[in-house]
Amino acid sequence: MNILMITTTLPHRLSNGGEIATSNLIDGMNRRGHKVDVLGYTRLGDPAPEHSDFHSACDWVIETELAGPRKWLWLAQSLIHGLPYVSAKFRSREMLYAARHLCAQTNYDAVIIDHLQLGWIAKAPFLPERKIGVAHNVEHEILAVQAAARSNGWLKRLIFGRDARIMREMEREMIWSLDQIWVLTIEEQESMGALGGRRADAAIRVIPLPGQSFFATAVMPMADKDVVILGSWLWDVNRRGLEWFMREVAPLLPNDISVVIGGKGTEQVPNRTANVTYAGFVPDAAAFLRSGRAICIPTVMGAGIQLKTIEGISIGRPVVTTPLGLRGIGDVPSHVSIAVDAAQMANKLVELARLPQGSHVEAAAAWAKQRRDDFDHTIDEALTQGWRES
Repeated sequence: MNILMITTTLPHRLSNGGEIATSNLIDGMNRRGHKVDVLGYTRLGDPAPEHSDFHSACDWVIETELAGPRKWLWLAQSLIHGLPYVSAKFRSREMLYAARHLCAQTNYDAVIIDHLQLGWIAKAPFLPERKIGVAHNVEHEILAVQAAARSNGWLKRLIFGRDARIMREMEREMIWSLDQIWVLTIEEQESMGALGGRRADAAIRVIPLPGQSFFATAVMPMADKDVVILGSWLWDVNRRGLEWFMREVAPLLPNDISVVIGGKGTEQVPNRTANVTYAGFVPDAAAFLRSGRAICIPTVMGAGIQLKTIEGISIGRPVVTTPLGLRGIGDVPSHVSIAVDAAQMANKLVELARLPQGSHVEAAAAWAKQRRDDFDHTIDEALTQGWRES
């Protein structure tokens, strides 16, 4: 099939979980012999993509935290057009023009709307008839949680509440109007099913993402850190996990246990703990994760699947995470531990840091391969059997 995928950010830099998920979908379709053109924005300041199938609508500010005064323009546009803020920030004439241009050049068999916030473009008359929407999260549920969070100011809560109401209707409309909705967990399939009613059974399909290909090495290098944590902390939902770790877990760790935290946005979370180091952007995620005796994934908020958990498991180092960190991930191998509170997490990290270096190469490799095989099979089935009858 010739497929057009329209996404928010071109995933050539793999800067965060959303881009990794999008890249997984592209790679899976390519492995099954499908031709995929990808249209999205290039993050402002990033190099242009070199991949010939990646098409940039224009350079764009992606994160609200980096948008400056532009965020007020997006807010005004959301009010004018009756869209959620999270949709208005990605709406542009450049995107519409680029999509129309690609459809005029190529006779696509289907279009994939990657991120349901882009639902505004799904009605464009020039798009192919067959349509799939990819829900990286049940967006209206995340927005509702943000609207209820007292840590957000009154204006943020007001905007999140409005967004949650409008996004809920946008998601419902897409369930009914598109051929398929791809979700990442069974829990999200159930949530979207309840939203879609009788249309949902045929429309909503769980896609088990494999994450980045961090297959375990034959010989694990020696760890030079006790605990490593990696994430994209510019996103508020992820940052809540880092804030919780620094506030609740880090003070419980002995001074001789070193913790190194990588990823953009750490500077937004104060670090008053001597044995915790912020490493900033990490160019080689696999090498960073392998450098710790234990990988910690302090997820306390959000939805969707935790790709960092999948990638941590596939590395072959011991992993400690919360129950939410394992959302959508079944049959986890024995080197994964669940901590239900800060004390359990701290105790397990200390235990692992003081044990001889742990390596679970074979179990990790087998688990990662099985997950990717399941993913490829699901993608193939969705693209060959998932279309509604005309």
